[in-house]
Amino acid sequence: QKRSNIFFLCFAVFLIAIVLENIIAQPKIEKVHKLLEAEFQMITSPPNAKFLGSGQTGKPQRVEHAYDYKTAMTFDELHQYYDKELARIGWRYMNTLPLNTETDIDYCKGDYIATIKYYTVPYSDTYTLYLSWPSSRCP
Repeated sequence: QKRSNIFFLCFAVFLIAIVLENIIAQPKIEKVHKLLEAEFQMITSPPNAKFLGSGQTGKPQRVEHAYDYKTAMTFDELHQYYDKELARIGWRYMNTLPLNTETDIDYCKGDYIATIKYYTVPYSDTYTLYLSWPSSRCP
């Protein structure tokens, strides 16, 4: 009986903490969503890229926007395009990370990160532009 009361109390405190964290963080999350959307509006996609759709998530620890495209550009062409396009609005190239089915190209701007995910298998003609906050990878 005593053990279950302690468990219930701990669980209740945990749930309250999560709810309070979300309530307190909500204004910051909304602000970051607006900033990421404004950044996206400044980015000109490649002329031959077809916009497929977008999505977003927002949690107290991370806010992310994803924009999907279809393109006939090669990885190198896409890399060169976004190096110039993102530099134009203040983003810095950070690194390129080849993975199993994709290659990530990371750019930083303050506490934000832009990642181009160029898919190699099975969708070699698609890529996703992610804009996220915060970034542990940006100095």
